[in-house]
Amino acid sequence: MRLDEPVKFRQYSGYLDSTTGRHQFYWYIESELDPENAPVVLWLNGGPMCSSLLGLFTENGPFKADSNGTKLTMNQYSWNKVANVLYMETPAGVGFSYDEHPGPLINDNTFTAVATYFALESFFNKFPKLRKNPFYITGESYGGVYVPMLANEIYVQKSTINLQGIAIGNGKFDWTTADVSQVPTLSQYDFALGHGLISSHYYQSKLESCCSNDLAKRFRCDFMNPINKTKCDSVKKEPVAIINLYNIYDNCPLDRDPVNNSQSFAAYNTYNPNNKLIKQAEYTERPSYCPHSGHKEYMNRVDVRKALHVLNDAPEWSEYVGHQGYNIELRNGSQTFVDLIEKYRIAKILVYNGDFDSVCDFITDGRFVEGLGYEPTDEYRPWTVDGKPDGVEGGFIQHYEKGLSFLTVRGAGHAVPKDKPEAALHILKALVGFTKL
Repeated sequence: MRLDEPVKFRQYSGYLDSTTGRHQFYWYIESELDPENAPVVLWLNGGPMCSSLLGLFTENGPFKADSNGTKLTMNQYSWNKVANVLYMETPAGVGFSYDEHPGPLINDNTFTAVATYFALESFFNKFPKLRKNPFYITGESYGGVYVPMLANEIYVQKSTINLQGIAIGNGKFDWTTADVSQVPTLSQYDFALGHGLISSHYYQSKLESCCSNDLAKRFRCDFMNPINKTKCDSVKKEPVAIINLYNIYDNCPLDRDPVNNSQSFAAYNTYNPNNKLIKQAEYTERPSYCPHSGHKEYMNRVDVRKALHVLNDAPEWSEYVGHQGYNIELRNGSQTFVDLIEKYRIAKILVYNGDFDSVCDFITDGRFVEGLGYEPTDEYRPWTVDGKPDGVEGGFIQHYEKGLSFLTVRGAGHAVPKDKPEAALHILKALVGFTKL
């Protein structure tokens, strides 16, 4: 590992025992601030089947790789500034995690939650002195499924893990027939209108043709089963092409290989916004002015794999292996949240969204949180990235009763810690109780 400055913390990596025959790769990075007593934070990228080491190198970890993977630099907004951070590749088949049994791997939401739970117990068995520390689960995108389901599993198992809260960025909480059919929802129409991606005339015509005349029901307008499907389908438009659906104001496509349409867009998840609204612009080459992170090249260096205790016969590391072998079931995520709050009395749930993301947009997630049915405890208001009244505005926040909060992050896309690292670190500090939002 080549660095121009000293590393001020210890780190560990290797494999955690999961369910029978399964082993999940981890990279544990101690806090720069009192690691023996600092909170322990688990980070999970989504996908499903996306490596959490992507988050380590491109979002909230202490290291950033140069373009060819030969040199690392330090991230001044790394989450291990205030917490012990555990990055785990889950489920088996992701990154360096593996299953001893031959044959194709089959994963689903429930099995992944159980397998990750047992790997987590294995971690605390390796580091027993940390079991007393406050523990938090964080993640993004399909982490909207991973994170609350893992938290629920910890309570179901009556674990002694000291779980205190969860935080999810730009999460996918529900999986509906609209997702399967790629039919946009009212929230997605609202997002597109608010960001100037569709005209007011088209928006109004579409709602008038597809939604109920009862204003009270328009909030739940069902584009899957409109009152008059013929009339609804007659209102059409040519979709607008966006360079990066995960950050609609980014001038660069996702830093993935290849950069063309389908595979690039699938980097985090398997669902696409319906092309009746917007679509991913197609590229055959990445523009030269767009930066490239060499974390993949770095992770596949022989010396790095040896230092990280990766199995000799482990496959080449990649940040996303595709969703084949992962069964995504229809689900309503609300009940899991309600159980965490009412049944298990979790202390804190924080949902945050970059407001430039069209894939898991802030309107959809804000309505999901509002739909849980908890009363606001104060006014929807701005927050600042340093907590000072005259500081830089970070976005807007709404607190609810029983430790539930929803906030937007101004100017961020799908990966908030990448786009707004200082704001993301402040969100983490609020989650673990070091500051307030």
